[in-house]
Amino acid sequence: MTGKRRAVFWILLAFAGCLSCVAKNPPEQLFDGFEGPTVGEFWLPGSYGSGRYASGAVTVSDRFARTGRRSVQITLHEGDIRQDGGNGKLTERAELDSGAYRLLDSDIFCGFSFLIPRGFPVIDDRLVIAQWKQKGGRMRHHPPTRRDFIKSATVATLGLTAGLSAAPPRPVVSIVRIPNDNTEYAVEKAIDLLGGIADVTAGKNSILLKPNLVSEDPRSTTKRPVVHALAKLMKSAGKEVLIGEGSAAAGNFNVKNGVIYRTRKEDILDPMQQYVFDQLGYSDLARSMQIPLINLHSGDLVDVPVPNGLAHQKLTLHKSLTDVDLLCSVPMMKTHVLATVTLGMKNLIGLYPGTVYYSVRSWLHDQAAEKGSAGIAFEILDMVRANKLGLVVVDASMAMEGDGPSMGQLVKMDLIIAGTHPLATDMVAAKVMGFEAEEVPTFVWAQKLGMGPATISEVEIRGEKVESVQRRFVRPNVI
Repeated sequence: MTGKRRAVFWILLAFAGCLSCVAKNPPEQLFDGFEGPTVGEFWLPGSYGSGRYASGAVTVSDRFARTGRRSVQITLHEGDIRQDGGNGKLTERAELDSGAYRLLDSDIFCGFSFLIPRGFPVIDDRLVIAQWKQKGGRMRHHPPTRRDFIKSATVATLGLTAGLSAAPPRPVVSIVRIPNDNTEYAVEKAIDLLGGIADVTAGKNSILLKPNLVSEDPRSTTKRPVVHALAKLMKSAGKEVLIGEGSAAAGNFNVKNGVIYRTRKEDILDPMQQYVFDQLGYSDLARSMQIPLINLHSGDLVDVPVPNGLAHQKLTLHKSLTDVDLLCSVPMMKTHVLATVTLGMKNLIGLYPGTVYYSVRSWLHDQAAEKGSAGIAFEILDMVRANKLGLVVVDASMAMEGDGPSMGQLVKMDLIIAGTHPLATDMVAAKVMGFEAEEVPTFVWAQKLGMGPATISEVEIRGEKVESVQRRFVRPNVI
């Protein structure tokens, strides 16, 4: 099954651990068998009866739980447990069977939930089935009513059936070396490895490029040639291109004697943003390519809902972000004293308008920390979910290690890393930096929200291998 595609979901039973069941005499106790290191023995093994699943496909997970502490994770690989699914189509199965337990003259209250990760394929010929098969009576293919258990032996079967023709694609991330400082070549090749600019931007007419211009210091910002190469590619494909940023700080504006002050004053933020654009050469770039530069701190601002937000239920954004069809994050590869790493998703902190959330965003981080945000993950993921982030191109021509995002040491990596899946792209970039996913709070919380991938093994990496370009970055002193 090496290299095969797969689907992953979780089953969270309402009686995780134990549910006291209303019964006549004596009371019954119903257990889900998911609270130990392995599934309970009453779940029939994969080689017996209708409990069909490949070795390793069913595991206990402590990542999610409806009640109790654990749930069961089911992983279905292409090629697992094939059988005729009817209409001449082969299907794959991963199926749990609890066996025939008799619960006579008892009313049983129970339930279960599926946690389907974000990005789980919902397409023709793919079907997720949750059913309870009842022996000694009718076969039921719907969630059980409280009377379905009375006077019968019940087999609880949870299965996933997938047509082989509809296996989901893995997220693709490209890694390309920059040869002889030829950034344009590397950017174009990285996009080509994703399918080409036409595929990457299919159906998207307007695109906002968001570089990381934290300040006017070129040491700690996205290099202009990377953004130029992307803009050139997109314009050649007939796309409308914009460049937007809301920088954190700049000397003589909100920095005095080396001390950074937060401010919401438009008469400070607007000239500060123009100064950053000018100093880093983005004003010249925009003029030469006839591309609008957007100051994301002020102007036409709108409220955008964030359903089930971690720190916010709505965010105020520059209207250009809601008007464009695609947001492309172009970060510089850096470590970060708050977030551990700053890559494609963390770069979106610059979308918080300073006239609302203050420059530097320390006020924003303080508010989120009160709600339990670790490593500024809440405010990052709220902004990711409020936007149309569909392309990340990491500028790793020159990277930063140690106490980034501004005070670290520079490392020449000569790489471009790109992908249309933000979390997958960031995980690969972090791996290149020598970080595991569990070291980065934003990745941990993204996966708790159901975002995939769960591991880097689920990502198809094209171009250079991680091992051939990897370097263990000096860790930041996280505060």
